[in-house]
Amino acid sequence: MPRISFSSTSFIDLNKTDLDEIRNNKWRLDCPWIRIISRKPTDPETYEGPGLIWFSEEGRLLFRQYSVREENTKQWNFRTPAEAGQVIPDRSFYDLAATDANGREWTSERLIPNTHRVATGNVIVSGALSEIVSGGKYPEDLNLAGATLDYWIFHDLPFPANATTIRRESTARGKLRSTSGTTNAWRFRSQAMSFLLIRRSEHDCTIRVTATRVPHNPAFPRRIAESFQLLLGTPLAWGVMKYREGNQVKLFISSKRAPLRSGRFQPPLPTSQLQYGGGKHTSEYHRRLFNKYLRAVLDESARRSSIWGLVNAIYEASSSRFLDAEALTLTVAIESLLHNEFQSIGGLSDEETSALDDLRAHIGSWEGNAKLKKRIIGFFDTIASPRAVDRMRELSNRKLISEDQSKAWERVRNLSTHAYQSVRIESREFISLIQKCHVLFYHLVFISIGYKGPYMDVASRGWPIRSFPGNRLWR
Repeated sequence: MPRISFSSTSFIDLNKTDLDEIRNNKWRLDCPWIRIISRKPTDPETYEGPGLIWFSEEGRLLFRQYSVREENTKQWNFRTPAEAGQVIPDRSFYDLAATDANGREWTSERLIPNTHRVATGNVIVSGALSEIVSGGKYPEDLNLAGATLDYWIFHDLPFPANATTIRRESTARGKLRSTSGTTNAWRFRSQAMSFLLIRRSEHDCTIRVTATRVPHNPAFPRRIAESFQLLLGTPLAWGVMKYREGNQVKLFISSKRAPLRSGRFQPPLPTSQLQYGGGKHTSEYHRRLFNKYLRAVLDESARRSSIWGLVNAIYEASSSRFLDAEALTLTVAIESLLHNEFQSIGGLSDEETSALDDLRAHIGSWEGNAKLKKRIIGFFDTIASPRAVDRMRELSNRKLISEDQSKAWERVRNLSTHAYQSVRIESREFISLIQKCHVLFYHLVFISIGYKGPYMDVASRGWPIRSFPGNRLWR
């Protein structure tokens, strides 16, 4: 996410009615002016006119523009110029800018519009939008400092609530009539920021992040969302996001993206508080895991953090009806994690490196078949590079993962890469191996971010809570 470029105009915030309408797919923007401009680097095409932006019944953001352009309407053609089998080039996309009836300016990027010519000869331009963005400023006299990040999430988001929301009702004369409380909030601190999650219903959750200093990373909102996905096991498919830096603010409204409902993906910790000795409950270890992961990725400026890309791939593959798709994605993710985060381990010893150099020199002086000699010399580089299994063997020697986990990964990867499992192994055993690999993946994440504490062992019956490292039952 690029650093926000704020508009100098005053900001008109969403009210409760707007949020209710967005939640129920009833929200719409009447726009006296919409401009659609192509991304062609030279002589871009531009189309202007009034229109509207609204939510479909399925929660998709749509737009319609009644273009006032009259010349050359018969030549309008939004068809993609790329040939079949080619990636759509950036010049084939269009950007949208609109002004609504309240004077707010909205933008949306990378869309491919459709056209419909009516009987009068005019053209209606329409299409789908992934999100729309509006920005501006709060009044200077508010003197706002730091930054805040708000998410409105219109799907179920379970989390380890540790705080109670109090609701009071009174009569017209101010006499107290009733008081009720619901434990539906989670409040904690991480990386010098305050977090407050509130679950008002199964279709209405909010997250407020407060930072006393403006985060220096423009990808800050994305890093926060990724950290919650790792912890809670589901993406923050937010409908509305608002990010404020000082008095400047930017508002994002997104097409609805419902989480997977049939996925087998499980988070590293249960989404409720953990119970320990004496029947006490705590969400402290959820906070610790979140904090460790956020600290590891917060400064990454890439579109996606390296670990989250693997987490999300496993999450998406977990909804497949074909177990091999999940197994292959999971084992490749483990191999990628080992390569990215554990490059300094599993290599040859000094003695082995010296012996390999001697062998390389010996083959170099060999006067046999030239083609075979070239292939053997090329194979030396492969020998010198540590394999995933070599890195896991060293982690196993350090008691950070188990030998059983390493063997499970090796077997699942070979089965998924070279043959369909149904002809090689019973489904029940295959599922058990996948679950062991799932726990292995989390253990590797724990090592790479420095987390120590309880985790949910989905590879054991009943999914007991164990301690990492050591894998003892957690008390």
